[in-house]
Amino acid sequence: MDRMSDFLREFQASLDTAALPGAARGYRLESCLANRDRDGVWLVRRKRDGERFVLRVSREGELREEFEMLSRLPPDLAGRMPAAVDFFEEDGAQYLVRSYLPGQSLAEAWEAREQPESGCIRLGRQLCALLDRLHRLSPPVIHRDVKPENIILSPQGEPCLIDFGIARSYDPERDADTACMGTRSTAAPEQYGFSQSDQRTDLYALGVTLRWMVTGSYRAADLEEADCSEGLKRFLRKAAAFDPADRYPTAAAMGAALARLERPLGKRLRPLLLACLLAAALAAGWGIADRYGPVDFGSSLLEEAVRMELDMPEGPVARRDLERVRRLAVVGREVLDEERQFRCNLCIYLDGVSQYDAPRGDISDISILADMPNLTTLYLCRQEISDFSALEGLPLREL
Repeated sequence: MDRMSDFLREFQASLDTAALPGAARGYRLESCLANRDRDGVWLVRRKRDGERFVLRVSREGELREEFEMLSRLPPDLAGRMPAAVDFFEEDGAQYLVRSYLPGQSLAEAWEAREQPESGCIRLGRQLCALLDRLHRLSPPVIHRDVKPENIILSPQGEPCLIDFGIARSYDPERDADTACMGTRSTAAPEQYGFSQSDQRTDLYALGVTLRWMVTGSYRAADLEEADCSEGLKRFLRKAAAFDPADRYPTAAAMGAALARLERPLGKRLRPLLLACLLAAALAAGWGIADRYGPVDFGSSLLEEAVRMELDMPEGPVARRDLERVRRLAVVGREVLDEERQFRCNLCIYLDGVSQYDAPRGDISDISILADMPNLTTLYLCRQEISDFSALEGLPLREL
């Protein structure tokens, strides 16, 4: 028998004979998940039915708050986040029993994939939905340690969020966190004492995690050379911005931004089908291409702004759709929705931050605006535009 087999046999024997405190005698130790000086995490089985649970042990007196927080989670999230099962104290130690979520951590399961961008977007949307549920609780629950090791991919491929050890309830009266906690590679700047962590703290950590999925690195600089679309790069820069005011305001808004990036194959084929129909129409002398044909924007930012206004993240935009456009707002490389705060005096300010040195956008030709007869509000700042003749005759009220 080799050394590994000897170790496993002796280790299992030690588990079988290990004595748990009186309140936990109904469980049997199965394996050690983590072990530190004064605490540990164990996988246990309940003796009466064999069901698995996770047992946390701490001598630091920190598990009661986690148990109470897990007890607040909605019942329908029991399969996607840990559920509180039991809590007790004995001989100066605290014991927390929570549900066990089977699967692999994202850190273990995510290797070089054939479609890292689409997988990143899909998983990001699912995690935004989970965080949105947490953040909508009263008071909101801030996880504060979103990272690949704390994201479990279930056997069905759905992400689950674990380890609420440093989670906290958001208190609007507090100026800063009482302690600097979090994982160095994914912790937001405010977790180091700059301000109080709030919902945007989790969004920062998720943004860094998604950046890691695309680049294999936590370094922001590595994103620029990543093999992914410019749209995803812009999203990841915003998600992990240093200033919380520059990030997405909510998990729902972040998920919606990801949805605009996600275009399934069937949706991508629709422009081709429409082009074929238009060709047939022209051959038959219908003469409808000008109104129903797809628009060539000539600028990714301008297209993104129009799609946001029309709420059309997918599919072709026809010229007749442009008649519904009433508002467009682009500052540098940022497309603004209605919630973003914009001000322009001698200098452009976005969410209270000067854009004086911000990079310029890619909008130079605005001739397409002539096909927007209902456009009343237009912000195009830090772009290279020389011909403004398309604005003549538009009912603009704000420019």
